Amino acid sequence: MRVISAAAALLILGTVGATAGTSGAAGVAPAAATAAPLRPAAAETGVVAATAMSLMFARHIAITAVEKAPTADLKKLSFELATAYTATLAEWKQAASAAGLATQLPSVLDLEHADKAELLLSSFGTQFEHEYLDFQIAAHAAGTERMSRIDDNGPHAAMRPAAARVLAQMTASLDGLRDAKRRLPAM
Repeated sequence: MRVISAAAALLILGTVGATAGTSGAAGVAPAAATAAPLRPAAAETGVVAATAMSLMFARHIAITAVEKAPTADLKKLSFELATAYTATLAEWKQAASAAGLATQLPSVLDLEHADKAELLLSSFGTQFEHEYLDFQIAAHAAGTERMSRIDDNGPHAAMRPAAARVLAQMTASLDGLRDAKRRLPAM
């Protein structure tokens, strides 16, 4: 247990720089920051930013699950997701920067995702497992759907190579999450 706890702490510490200027441990943007006006290129970066939000949320709740999951199998799966998405999120941000889209990427969870993360913190046992897997499945499904819309000719064409790699990873993770959900006892 101490090895997983120490690893979770390292993952959380890795987000400190990314969540500067936030309130609370959830990494939620202050109200003034979330109400910022749209920049001119916001429409072009919507898919890229929304995918980043899905990745951030999946990583954030995976870190929570490393600590709270009631079973060793779910802790292990969550640790693997948190570790993988730490690297994946860095790759996604680097690709967005190279494509000139980095200024539109979120650096903290939006209110919708922060509320879900907060709800997860109040869940325990089997309820936690079900809610956690439901949230992960939804985040992965949304992320894969968005990335599948990035084509070679549109405004996000420069993101296509990174999107292909992230899509493959998220699709494989989605299959594993769905399998874990099927194995859970009914509530």
